[in-house]
Amino acid sequence: MGFFYTAYGLNFESDSSLPGLKPLPTPLSTTDLHIYFTIPVPREDFGWSLYSFAQQNSDAHIFVSRDEQYFQLRYPDGVQFTLNPSLRKIWTFTPPAFGLEYVVSYLTNPVLALWLRLHKHVCLHASAIVIENKAVLFCGSSGYGKSTTAFYFASQGHAVLSDDVSVLDKCGDEIWVRPGYPHLRLWSLPDDQRGDILQPIAPGWRKQYVNIERYFAFQSASIPLGAIYVLWDSDDQIRIQAPSPIKVLMILTRNIYNAYLKDPTLSALDFKLLTSLVGKVPVKLMIFPEDLSRLNELYDSVLRDYHLHTPLKHT
Repeated sequence: MGFFYTAYGLNFESDSSLPGLKPLPTPLSTTDLHIYFTIPVPREDFGWSLYSFAQQNSDAHIFVSRDEQYFQLRYPDGVQFTLNPSLRKIWTFTPPAFGLEYVVSYLTNPVLALWLRLHKHVCLHASAIVIENKAVLFCGSSGYGKSTTAFYFASQGHAVLSDDVSVLDKCGDEIWVRPGYPHLRLWSLPDDQRGDILQPIAPGWRKQYVNIERYFAFQSASIPLGAIYVLWDSDDQIRIQAPSPIKVLMILTRNIYNAYLKDPTLSALDFKLLTSLVGKVPVKLMIFPEDLSRLNELYDSVLRDYHLHTPLKHT
């Protein structure tokens, strides 16, 4: 009997309980993915080579088997994930020095994002919250404050939809955003909001996480995309700017999660979805203060700007 979970629109089964994640109370009728921690990969003659389309980042290297049926994500600390998209299986290798919570911290963001990428889904490097039943994304590079901004919105009563990885789906004329899992990973919080809600992700990790379901609200179903705010630059004065459509397309393309996976087919899918978004969904650049004590000002500015495009409905 395995443990069943859902994240990013994926229903998956694990042979081990995943620390920090809440298993579903009943088994799933359909499973998109099986994850193995206790069973080794059932073959050895892979003939690995560096994935030709991967522009390597500093975190991991991607290898592909000779028959192109398996992909392997190798981290510098020795943790490995072997993926077979057609068999819908992921096998993990954990060095003896690390506990399961350490490996799960990789699985829930970059590994599942890679799985989605290999299955031709478009993922933005963005955290998502809910404003009036629409998904609002905070997009940007690592360390720019996506999760911290989402946390402040959560503290003001807005549900969190996803953190760091936002999966986009084309549904008719709309773009919808899938729910992630109910955590926010944070480097820091304003002093007056820290309390005891931050928990360690894993031993040795500087980042910590907030259990959204315990303290705030989590949006567990996909909803339409309402707006994207790109955390662009820092300044004492908060400004929200509307770039040209061409610049929007360039910025969003740069903020594709796992963008280093440069496959022509995937790039074409990215371009098709993002061009359908440009002009229909507001995409704004945010210049914002680094001072966490001014998150309330950023919050007010986003709400004012959002309502310029989606006026409040009066009943």
